[in-house]
Amino acid sequence: MMLFRLAIISLILSSSACGFHLRGLANLPEQISDIQLIGDNLDNSQQARLTQILRRAGARFHVNGDSSAVRLQVSIKTLPERLLVDSVGSGQSIVRLAKELNYSVIEANGNRLVDNKTLTSTFDLELDENNLLANAGEKQAAGTSIADNLFNRMLIQLQRL
Repeated sequence: MMLFRLAIISLILSSSACGFHLRGLANLPEQISDIQLIGDNLDNSQQARLTQILRRAGARFHVNGDSSAVRLQVSIKTLPERLLVDSVGSGQSIVRLAKELNYSVIEANGNRLVDNKTLTSTFDLELDENNLLANAGEKQAAGTSIADNLFNRMLIQLQRL
């Protein structure tokens, strides 16, 4: 029994040392798996979240000047809020929040794989005008959700290249 356990442990250790990877984790095309990420106006949390999403998809990140990496240029813009419904008597309103993500992918030789693609996502949020502090938190959480949605949609499109 002890010999069997030792064999199992050595098998596990040797499989991780040989470069074994679970399939399905690296799903970016090989031509864009080496990335130089240029986040034009991403804040720190957006940059970290996008990096995490791309890493899970198999991206390897490179610093400026790496000749083999494709440049993934990403910018995100918050669009003006739009008031959909305003119930004056109750202090309730529904606001549409929206963000726009622009991205492009440029190979090291200057060839554009994706030329300035734009994605838009919205979120309708019910607000209580009597609780302004909660509204700010809800708007921030909705904005994070919108950005995550845009990053995941961009990843799906990159996987199709």
